[in-house]
Amino acid sequence: MSSTRYNASTTSNERKRLRDRRAQKNLRDKRENRIRALEERVAHCDRHHHTELSRPREDQNAVDCLRRENGILVARQERLYRIIQELQGQNSGMLDTRAMSTIPIHPYSILPISSNNFPIPRSLTEPRRPSIASMLNKDGNQTSDSSAVGTTSLAGSPSYTVSSTPSPYQTTIVRIAGPPRNFSPHRVVPMNVPPWCLLPYIEFTTVPAIHQPHAWLHYPEAINVCPPFPSPLDLLHGTKRNFLADSINRGLRRYNLRDPECLANGYLIYVVDKWRVSPNPTTYSRLPPFMRPVRAQLEYGHPVVIEYLVWPQLRRNLATLWANYDIVELVDYLACCIKVRWPWFEDILERDHNDHLQISRRFFETFTRTSGWGITSEFIDKYPELLEGLDVESIRYRMDIP
Repeated sequence: MSSTRYNASTTSNERKRLRDRRAQKNLRDKRENRIRALEERVAHCDRHHHTELSRPREDQNAVDCLRRENGILVARQERLYRIIQELQGQNSGMLDTRAMSTIPIHPYSILPISSNNFPIPRSLTEPRRPSIASMLNKDGNQTSDSSAVGTTSLAGSPSYTVSSTPSPYQTTIVRIAGPPRNFSPHRVVPMNVPPWCLLPYIEFTTVPAIHQPHAWLHYPEAINVCPPFPSPLDLLHGTKRNFLADSINRGLRRYNLRDPECLANGYLIYVVDKWRVSPNPTTYSRLPPFMRPVRAQLEYGHPVVIEYLVWPQLRRNLATLWANYDIVELVDYLACCIKVRWPWFEDILERDHNDHLQISRRFFETFTRTSGWGITSEFIDKYPELLEGLDVESIRYRMDIP
């Protein structure tokens, strides 16, 4: 009897051991199969993607080569520029004042605008909405400074069609890799250059403290793919879909501006920088007339923030006098003292026929005129010499809170 129990117990233990062996064998097989599959995947990646792994190194080598070439071109350009200055000499007073022009030398270009990138669309149309150019030029006549006019809705997201026929106005801008270079503080303006390619003479390296708020200008390729006009919500609250509008929003918010100033300044900065990065008749025509460069901006090196001031005479004064001031303090004063003449608690946005928010038409007409802007007494009292040539009382802003 006891022998039978012993045999039954032995048989049960053997079955358990057999189950354990089978489970361990299955686990080893699964592990080996998984390792084999991973090894095959690694081998496949080595065979088919090895060239892609080495591509960043090749791209870096290409960038280094382009930097060296650009450095050589910059040195040649500076020598040519000195020769031109010596040749023109005393003839600078005979320049065509209507052209107010210069070869477009700025931190992102090293050659004159000449060949064939940036094709300009012949047709930028949008039904049901008036063009911004027609709102800026109330008499309905096209200004002599622009040879192409784009149209948009106030929402800043226009629907437009582009002609497949290439435009005769095509340009190439060669970008300098690496930090911008110092040029002479004053340069001679040559004659007979179209106004749309007259790029202001920007000095970045002399004012590093205020360079960072406009660091987006170092990414012209990202700016080029942004839409022609910004969405007001992107300027007010930022966005991940529009690099330039989001960068401008973050740059302006550091000054704690009210929404009217943030939207108005943001819109003007947007169209100015779109033209600066891609100068052509279309982008130039989108600039309000008072935002187009004056002669002093073309001749004298100055910080980029001066480009965004709405009074041409103030830009003219600052372009020649800014080095006499603490430019960081001056910019901080300008940011808090320049105001849009817009009633408190009145909406700056309205809805279109599709229930989308857009810039209020009346607000747009306000900030696209110099009469719609003012400057507070704090700046007028502190920097009276910078307002020389301006009717101070007409631009003085008095804050009336209801």
